[in-house]
This record gives sequence, C-alpha cells and structure tokens, in this order.
Amino acid sequence: MQVQAQVGTGETQTTSQGEPMVLPEAGTRFEYAKSQYRDVIFGILFVLMLLAMFVVVIAVYAGQSVAGGWGIIVGFLIVLMLIGAAAGVVGLQVIRCIPETIIKLLLFLLLGLYLLSGLILVALTGAGGIVNLFIAFCIAIYMWVIWRRIPFAATLLWISSRICSKYSGVLWIAIFALMLQFSFIILWVFFLVAVVEDDTSSIVWFLLVLCFYWGVQVFAMVSHTTSCGVAATWYFYKDAPADVTWNALKRTLTTSFGSVCFGSFVVAFVQTLKAFSRMSGGGRNPLALICYLILCCFERIIRFFTEYAFAYVAIYGQSYYTSAKMTFELLERRGWWAIVNSVVVGIAIVGGSLIAAVIVCFIGIVIGLNYNSNTAILLGVVGFFVGYFMAMVILKPVKSMVVCLFICYAEDPETLKQNHPDEYTRLTNAEPKLIIVVQVVMIQQPNMVVMQPVGVQMQSQPTGMMMQPQMQVQMMNPNDPMQQQMAMQQQMQMQQQMQMQQQMQMQQQMQMQQQMQMQGQTQMPQH
Repeated sequence: MQVQAQVGTGETQTTSQGEPMVLPEAGTRFEYAKSQYRDVIFGILFVLMLLAMFVVVIAVYAGQSVAGGWGIIVGFLIVLMLIGAAAGVVGLQVIRCIPETIIKLLLFLLLGLYLLSGLILVALTGAGGIVNLFIAFCIAIYMWVIWRRIPFAATLLWISSRICSKYSGVLWIAIFALMLQFSFIILWVFFLVAVVEDDTSSIVWFLLVLCFYWGVQVFAMVSHTTSCGVAATWYFYKDAPADVTWNALKRTLTTSFGSVCFGSFVVAFVQTLKAFSRMSGGGRNPLALICYLILCCFERIIRFFTEYAFAYVAIYGQSYYTSAKMTFELLERRGWWAIVNSVVVGIAIVGGSLIAAVIVCFIGIVIGLNYNSNTAILLGVVGFFVGYFMAMVILKPVKSMVVCLFICYAEDPETLKQNHPDEYTRLTNAEPKLIIVVQVVMIQQPNMVVMQPVGVQMQSQPTGMMMQPQMQVQMMNPNDPMQQQMAMQQQMQMQQQMQMQQQMQMQQQMQMQQQMQMQGQTQMPQH
C-alpha cells in the first residue's frame, strides 16, 4: 500500500561538506559600533579614481563655459522624472496589494503574445512562426514548473513592499543613487574627452571603460546593500529602531564600502571584457561572437551571485570574499529556488513599472495635446520610457529586500516566527510542501514479526492481522536538494530492508517446508 507523509519546513544548516554552519546571533549581526572595516584597499582605490577624474576635469575645463540651449529639455526631463517617481510609488502600492495576480497575469500575457504571434506568422508565412510557437511552449513548461512557487515569491514581495512603505528612506536613497550615477556619467564623459587622443592605446581604453562600469556599479550597489540592511534589521528585530535606514546607509558607506567596491569591481571587469569582445570582432568574427555570448551568460551569473553576496555583506558585515563563500553555500542548498524566486520577483517588478509607465505616458499625451498631435505623441513616448525607468529605480529596493528576506528565511526561520508571526504564517502557508510516497510491502506470517525500517515504524501484530504503519515525520525543507537526497536515501534503505526481510521470510518458509518433508519421510511406514 502507499503511505503519504506531508513534510513541512525547518532545517539544520550545514555546509557543502556536511559540517554545521555557525550563524551569528542577531545582536552580533547589527552591532554597528563593533563593525570592522572590510576590503579597505578597494574602497581607497575607488575614492582615488574619483579624485583623479575630478582633478583632471577641473584642470582641463577650468574657465571654460559649456554651450547652453539645453535648459528647457533638461527641465522637461526633470518634470517627467518626478512624475515617473510618483507613478513608481503607485506601482509599489499595486504590488503590495496584488503581487500574485500581477505575476500570473504577466506570465499569461507573455504566453499569449508569443502564441498569438506564432499562429499569425504560421498562417501568413508557413514555417515563419515555428520559433515563436516553440518559445510559447517553453514558457508554458516553465509556468507549469514554477506555478506552485509563485505564492511564496508573492508573499516575499508583499512583505518587502510593506517594509519599503514603512521605511520610505530607502526610496529616496535609490533616487539619490540614480542622481549620483548620472553625475558620474557626466564626469566620466568630460574625463574621456580630456584624456583620449588619436593614438590612445587599447590598455588606456580598457581602463577607461572599466572605470565607467565600476563607478556605475558602485552607486547602484550602495542602494542595494542599504536596502538589504534595512530588511535584515526588520527581520531580526521585533521593534526595529527608528533610524534603521540611516544606520544601514552609514554601515554601507563606512565599514562595508570596501566590500561594495570589491564586488562592483568584479562585475565591472566582466562587463568590460564583454564590451571589448563585442567591439573587437562584431558579427564578422565567429570566435569573437562565441566569446561575447559566453561573457553575456557569465555576466548575468556574476550579477545574480553578487546581489546575494551583497545581501550577506549587509547582514553580517563580512568581507566580500567571505560573503561570496556564504552565497555559494546557499546556492548549493537552494540554488534552483533562488533562481526561480529572482525571476518571479523580476516579473512583478516589470509589471509595476509598466503600470507607472502607462500613467506617465497618459500625462505626457494630455500635456502635448495643448500644443499639437505630434507633440502629444512625442511626449507620450518619452513619458512612457521615463516613467518605466524611474519606476524600476523606485522598485529596485523591493527586489533587494526580497533577496535579503529569502536569505534570512533560509537560514533562520525561527527568528521570523518570534518577531513577526503573521508574516511567518503567510510564508509557511505559501511555501510549497513536499509529499513523500513510501511503498510498504505487507506480508502475513505465521508468527509475530517486528520490523523497523527507516522512516516507517511497523508494530507487531498477531498472526493474520494487517500491520498498521506509523510514519515518523522528520521536518525538512521541500526545496533543499541535500534533504531531498537524504529522504530518497532513507526510502531506498527502507526498500532494501524490506527486500532483505522478504528474503529472510522466504528462506524461513523453505526451511520449514524442508523440515516438514523430512519429518514426513521419517514417519512413512517401512515395508
């Protein structure tokens, strides 16, 4: 017969070698006064790079005036960016209210677009829409695989949006980080014009591009790490202090700034290699194209890995190297679940950004209609892209908090249960459960039998009665590959024990038959 056991969550943290993982207590995680400076050399190098660029630009352009005429355009863009930021807040509230609905709606919308376009192309061109139909089939398979994981990701989004609404300072930090990125790009352009000449070597170009990507990454990751610090403080404290955002920002810009620069340098170096690989051969050199595609995949992996590593930097205040090792351990245990969670959350962020983009587009059209139809179209298109971009900036802290909460819940779910029981209940209810089906072979024996295979405890019963199994349920995480492997090993061990027991029973029956035959032969009359 089949015995079903529903296995819930909860686990003992171990490393990839099976050794227990020692996690710091909540108090040691956020003792900002006792934090040590990490990866200082990379922080110093980044500051020296900025100072060198300022010095060169000031020395070259001192006393020169920049051509005007851009005041109206810049002012108009600023107005659209402000409207886009406000629309991004609207998108945040929509995600907070219906996160699961947005995810499922966009998945069905994407599937419908590829399916409809494929059918139209097949009807018009014959085989022209096969590619789109194949993509639609892949999307359908992907939806079927991740469908039961969507509620968990939606619950994390709901919690993160609530934290962002409560500590709205992270939204202002995200906007300020965007302004710093724009300022750095302008500084880099002036620096580029000042130092580049006709005979500039490839090494100089490589360093210039590396500086560009490094600066952009650092300012973006400062916002990401700060948001993770806010989410972690909320997670590990029942009543978080009022200056949570300031403390997280202070830690990011002081003791953890070197780690942020280190991780950003790794990402920037891969991005620079990808840029040079693209420029070296373009589409004419097959080898360069292969290298470019490999670097594109590698860049996405590094960016995904670094997001989780920076979350560990925010939680524990460790160096980037130590945080990277902890990230590797996490991905070994929950890699597939982390990837699915990141993709699903990204879909929701895109949905919120599209809502904001439509709002800003409508406002731009209304403003443009006061002039003429061409202006309305132009303002509508520009407003759509500006609104989408600004909403992505506003919603980026939500995604960062989801990453942090995922790590915290994976390593210490009991703390969430103690500090925030309502959120814990919603997460555990949304988390997919693992159903283990155990095959139990029932054999009637002439004598009483006692068997205790792994996972099922068989009680002895009188002859001729059905033995009732009682499951010994062990709490385990349904998405932990190591624990799933242990469950499979336990099931295999149980089956082996059952087979051994069956063989022993058969041997006993054969021996009993032989004894009965021998007794019958000795009792036969002799003639």
